[in-house]
Amino acid sequence: MDTVKVRALSAFKGLASERGKEAHVKKDQVIEVSRTRAIDLKAAGLVEDASATEARKPADADTKGAPK
Repeated sequence: MDTVKVRALSAFKGLASERGKEAHVKKDQVIEVSRTRAIDLKAAGLVEDASATEARKPADADTKGAPK
């Protein structure tokens, strides 16, 4: 089974896997789900690809003392 990592856009409670485990997912939490489940969660507007969010984060570079 192919799995993908997704990031929660808001907190939600529900089935996190096909095994029937209930999960309390927090906002910005990264979870690993099957591709099928990811498609369902994306359609409901609950998650986005984790890689898409990583691209939007600023670099964690130390900018103190950097020339302007």
